[in-house]
Amino acid sequence: MGEEHVVEIVTDNATKYMAASRHFEIRHPTIFLTYCVSHCIDLMLEDIGKLHWIHEVVEKEKSIPIQPHYCLKHHDKIH
Repeated sequence: MGEEHVVEIVTDNATKYMAASRHFEIRHPTIFLTYCVSHCIDLMLEDIGKLHWIHEVVEKEKSIPIQPHYCLKHHDKIH
């Protein structure tokens, strides 16, 4: 394929990949490295979930019974 045809590489946010990315950027300054957004969001949500008050809310929410609902095209099933 050739380096001249590569524009961007998306990688994981793990420490080992971040360290390798720094070396890669030095050797290949024309290629952009982007960290995986979904992995970033997953890590943020994990950290947020560790907050005491968030954890309490989630645990309380788990005890709420789930009621089935229907979309509007099935309106007759509601009644």
